[in-house]
Amino acid sequence: MLPVPLVITAWILIAVAVAVGIYAGLARLLGNGQINSVELIQTVLAIMAAIGAVFLGVYAYRNQRLQEAASIRDDHGQFLTRYNSATEQLANDKAAARLAGVYAMARLADDWSQHRQQCVDVLCAYLRMPPGSDNGDAEVRTTILRVITAHLQSSAQGVSWSDLNFNFDRAELHNVSMRGVMFNGMNVTFRGTKFSGHTTFRGASFNSALTGFEGAVFEGSSLSFERAASGGKFVIFSDVSFNCLNTSFEKTSFTSDTVWFVEATFNSETTTFQESSFGGLLATFQAAEFHSRDTIFRKAIFDCASIAFDDATFTGRTAVFDEATFDSFFNSFQGTTLSKCQMSFDKIKVKTDETLTGLDNAELEHGASIIKDAHPFDG
Repeated sequence: MLPVPLVITAWILIAVAVAVGIYAGLARLLGNGQINSVELIQTVLAIMAAIGAVFLGVYAYRNQRLQEAASIRDDHGQFLTRYNSATEQLANDKAAARLAGVYAMARLADDWSQHRQQCVDVLCAYLRMPPGSDNGDAEVRTTILRVITAHLQSSAQGVSWSDLNFNFDRAELHNVSMRGVMFNGMNVTFRGTKFSGHTTFRGASFNSALTGFEGAVFEGSSLSFERAASGGKFVIFSDVSFNCLNTSFEKTSFTSDTVWFVEATFNSETTTFQESSFGGLLATFQAAEFHSRDTIFRKAIFDCASIAFDDATFTGRTAVFDEATFDSFFNSFQGTTLSKCQMSFDKIKVKTDETLTGLDNAELEHGASIIKDAHPFDG
């Protein structure tokens, strides 16, 4: 914007020039007798008053813009001060100060939309650091997870963080409860993350372009993705170790283009995908190892372009696909190995003229068997 004195001078000169021009034009009318001198003066004064009003309006608008710019600079300065203070608190040796820093950073994220992602990144970075030895560190981490979860609910009070990116890679998380969270940003990743205790993503929505759990480890009493839903492009559980007592993907909806459980290992007592559905382009359990006592895909719906259990290994007591629907164009079990496991496909629904490719060549070890409609499967 131009300096104020220059703007004022320019407007005065413009006003004078306009007034002189108007006066000269009206003077001709006066000389022709079309108006008298009193009307001439009144007309000129009215025009001058109008020009002055316009000038005052422009000047007032300019002052308002200057004040707004100054206010923005002041706000930015205050946000920076709050940010520096919150980061210092998070780095404090005392757990109480770090807890205060968590809430301070969360409030700043709510208020500072321009740098909300940066504030949330700081909270996630704390979780990615190795756990501290002091007793209060666990409480700080629990608080961060609780604050993040509260901002990811569909019914979240105040500001939602659902459209942001989240990086929990290599974090060590205990008793994670992310029921009903909504991830709508570009990326949410838990690569190499270690989960312990009770972990639940029940009812969660993963709508990010990339949802990544590669190399994650789940340990503890239970893991639940029940009634969760995945959209976006990629959902990746490759090389994940499921070591919880119970692992449940019951009634989970996978509509992402690609769902990868490649080389995943299931060591739970019970692993269930009962009534889960796969509706994207590809769902693959290639080279996955199912060591759970019972692996359940009962009433699962495979409606994607391709479903693959190629080179998968089943070593538990049962692998149940009863009443499952195979509407995929390709349903492949090539190279599947069963050891001591009874795999059943009772009352399944398969596309017309389609088969479960590869089951007739499955490798059966130590009394393993494949049952279809209560009879040994003959391919």
